[in-house]
Amino acid sequence: MTRTPATRSPWRRQHSAPWLWQGGGVPTMYVTDLDGTLLAPTGDVSPFTADAVATLQRAGVLITCATARSWLSTSRILGDLRFGVPVVLYNGILTYDAVDGTTLDRHALPDDVVRAAIEVCRAQGCPPLVFRVDDDGQERVSWVRAARNAGVESFWDDRPADPRNDPLGDWGDLPTSGVFIVQCIGGSGEMQALAASIRAVVGDRAVVNAHPDTYHPEEIWLEVAPAGTSKAVAVRALADRLGADRIVVFGDNLNDLPMFAIADEAYAVGNAVAEVRRAATAVIASNADDGVARWLLANAVRPVSDAGGPSDLGVPS
Repeated sequence: MTRTPATRSPWRRQHSAPWLWQGGGVPTMYVTDLDGTLLAPTGDVSPFTADAVATLQRAGVLITCATARSWLSTSRILGDLRFGVPVVLYNGILTYDAVDGTTLDRHALPDDVVRAAIEVCRAQGCPPLVFRVDDDGQERVSWVRAARNAGVESFWDDRPADPRNDPLGDWGDLPTSGVFIVQCIGGSGEMQALAASIRAVVGDRAVVNAHPDTYHPEEIWLEVAPAGTSKAVAVRALADRLGADRIVVFGDNLNDLPMFAIADEAYAVGNAVAEVRRAATAVIASNADDGVARWLLANAVRPVSDAGGPSDLGVPS
């Protein structure tokens, strides 16, 4: 894939970095999924990966992430590790610039689509988690306290003291404005049936996906998201924003397949599901073995030093 080099964007003028300019003056952008890919099986960043990514960034390698997580969750799990360019969140619904704390892109579902999805959930006895931005610009995740199931309880058990938590008293209290995801969690058969029912009602006005959770594979996460959103769309838009000519991606799960399709190179970690491994340029070491970090250290395009030769990456041992 080759894109026409972009003119220098306002973002790049404000956030300069020593990217390696290839022919025509544009860099390669490396994009990694987090859970099951960059993160260890325990759901955190290993010391080796943290050191490697920090080293690569100091050397000017253009690297970021595309994740299903929120910024709150992403920032907590990354700790002191920060990407110096915007990150793609919520599977491409939101792009966030952590450098100055601004949202670059955000998409929302039409109110009537939200109402229709909630009604289907209610009719099939599947309580939803409704993700929205309130009037103060704060993210909230609303749910009906009396209708919660094991999936809702599992979601909040994994997110203690989450400021987004917004329990409500009745189905009629669930918001429909400013909503960007309607999510349900349950067993495979239940979620596949729910997905089919919602698709029949909303048609092409929303994206309806269902995939197993990385840490609880017995749980299927169904998401109703704005039409036209995916990791692929957001990653390509970010590449254009930064003026990147090439995209190299890393992933493990079904929600990574769209960005695999638009990348110049796509690498599946060894623990990836079969569909992702089949779609990959190659399969690298697993997340348990720091596969992404090791591949980047060995293969990422390196900046040119002031002396004109490759800079010393100071590879961690």
